Amino acid sequence: MDHSALQSVDSTPHRTTNKAAKCDAEHCQRPAISSLERRSLCISHFIKHSYDRLQQCESSPFALADDNPRQPDDHFLRDCAEQAAHLACPAGRLENLERARLYDIFLWASEIISKRDLFRTGTIFKAPR
Repeated sequence: MDHSALQSVDSTPHRTTNKAAKCDAEHCQRPAISSLERRSLCISHFIKHSYDRLQQCESSPFALADDNPRQPDDHFLRDCAEQAAHLACPAGRLENLERARLYDIFLWASEIISKRDLFRTGTIFKAPR
């Protein structure tokens, strides 16, 4: 994650503040903890946005390798999984329910990625006997 996007820059020359950026969701004043699809989001809106987009991606999980309209979905899935895993770290100050939702998001995004990769390669992995 690019943490520089979550800092504000004072217009005064040579002066940067560490004031956290606000969430981009309408009417939200909470500090942003993540940037997903070019939006700075607080934990609640990261979770909501992730669930909404995962629902969309799951509705068409079998995108073809040359299906360019699905490339933004693929990028979202990988970014979402990576950020959910990072945010769920025990070092963060999250409530158990938020952490559980982040793990759920990570697992769901990973599952969709695996299904898409499997479909593209046509390879079915069989368990050794």
